[in-house]
Amino acid sequence: MKTVRSLLGGTAVYSVTSYNAAGAPLATSYGNGMTGSYSYNNQLQLNSIQYGSASTQLMSLTYNYGGALDNREIQEITDKSDSFSQRLAMSMTR
Repeated sequence: MKTVRSLLGGTAVYSVTSYNAAGAPLATSYGNGMTGSYSYNNQLQLNSIQYGSASTQLMSLTYNYGGALDNREIQEITDKSDSFSQRLAMSMTR
């Protein structure tokens, strides 16, 4: 999917504007002027997501997958948006 258009007037409400070599989105744009950017680590796991406009950052998430013992499970998510910073840490037990 590259672009989603409104049934009323056909304007773009969501577009993926660039992809990486693996086909994952790197940048998106929305009909309301917001944009999104995505980065990935060397294992093609989502590393960060940022959403906002030219004047406001609404969301800035960073993902940590566990360092040297990387088992592909998210260990921590940090939100560093303009208004606050919050960290969510997870512990997996079996």
